[in-house]
Amino acid sequence: MLTRAIKLTTGVVVMVVVATGGARAGEKEKPAGQGAGQAAIEKMMEEFAKPAAQHEEFKELVGQWKADVKSFWENPKKPELSTGTSTMKMILGGRYLQQQFRCQMGGKTYEGLGISAYEKAQKKYVSIWIDNMGTGIMLTEGKYDKATDTFTETGESSSPMGPMKLKMVTKSVNKDQFVFTMYVVTADGTESKSMEITYTRKK
Repeated sequence: MLTRAIKLTTGVVVMVVVATGGARAGEKEKPAGQGAGQAAIEKMMEEFAKPAAQHEEFKELVGQWKADVKSFWENPKKPELSTGTSTMKMILGGRYLQQQFRCQMGGKTYEGLGISAYEKAQKKYVSIWIDNMGTGIMLTEGKYDKATDTFTETGESSSPMGPMKLKMVTKSVNKDQFVFTMYVVTADGTESKSMEITYTRKK
């Protein structure tokens, strides 16, 4: 998936170069009327790069958050409790939401970094996550249900035991609190809760 993403990014860069500088380099040799096509491509790329309404919604999460963490890894009936912090901010001109997360987990300091985006071309939410308890990059895709104010995403994470399929649900309580729940999904589709984090905005 990562290779495919890199290829896609490379393809976009090449497309931009061809559509702008590359096209201009041969402008004198173009037949009459092709300049209008070039202008249309440039306008399309400009529109593609503009933040959308979905990016404005990301801004509601910007700020400092207290995180109350429940981990269900060892005993589903008796979760490990811990507290942490989360800092969220918009980056690259309001196009992406970045989260820096830190808490104590299993007697160790857990640190993670996530980037969330709305991909206008494919009309879907995508995210990446990296942390200090692995060396991989988790890629997820998600959908937002405005009626219930719930964001559901799915993805796959690597582990020493092999890949793990994950489902994550973020449910808004109010503008100053939301709950994130992560499930491990087995081959037969069974979902087991592995983590629950309640985020409360710091005042």
